[in-house]
Amino acid sequence: MKVKYFCLFIMSLCLMGCPVAPSILSLIPSGGMATSTNSAANQDSVVMAKLLSPSSLVDGAINIGKDLQFEVTEVDRRSGTVRFSRQSNHAAAMLIGKVAITLVHLALQKDGHTVDITVSLTGNFGEADQAAVAKVISDFKTAMTKEFAN
Repeated sequence: MKVKYFCLFIMSLCLMGCPVAPSILSLIPSGGMATSTNSAANQDSVVMAKLLSPSSLVDGAINIGKDLQFEVTEVDRRSGTVRFSRQSNHAAAMLIGKVAITLVHLALQKDGHTVDITVSLTGNFGEADQAAVAKVISDFKTAMTKEFAN
């Protein structure tokens, strides 16, 4: 039972943007939860045809994140960065121990056209693998291309 509360504490840290929390969660032995947790991460970039200001990226990214059912956890309009998080259903976490945390970081590069997308997933029951990371990156790239096409 103590492991479950520890996991909930670490998940809370993840949602607050703590960069080491997913790594800590992945160290929990498999006997502590229904299944062992896995982590996966990757990054990619998307080049926008339109020149973006940091604040225009932030405004558009906030809309995109909400459309993709992410919660905005951090915004820096000056540098053009936005962080998002999404976690598994609380009921599933409590009833069967299912954990799924997705963290996304978008950052506008100095050229005003390139946006870096970094995704980190932690979860069990097969929720966190490179295919899931690639899907999140693809979803953001597609949505950003549509959002900033004009």
